[in-house]
Amino acid sequence: MINTTELRLNNWCYLAWEPFRFTVEAYSYRNELLDPIPLTEEILLKARFMSHKEGVFIIWKRLSLNLIGTTFHYSRDKRVKIQYVHQLQNLYFVLTGAELQINL
Repeated sequence: MINTTELRLNNWCYLAWEPFRFTVEAYSYRNELLDPIPLTEEILLKARFMSHKEGVFIIWKRLSLNLIGTTFHYSRDKRVKIQYVHQLQNLYFVLTGAELQINL
């Protein structure tokens, strides 16, 4: 389950276990209908991240994620855990002012 307050328009999540782009109409959906999409190496590659070295993924030198255990982390001043696609989309938007393009 995911809380709709975590989602921005066009964030990816699951609706009934199918990939779904969050829309204005979806704000009225019950939280239990929506689930986060786990972030994987495959999804990072679909989002045009490049595998830089073992467990490190970079996109246009703006954003680097490190795989620690089974979770991706972004760090500047402090480490931020990125477990789901919508979290990556939100972080990317905050850092760049642009939408992260992913085709799921």
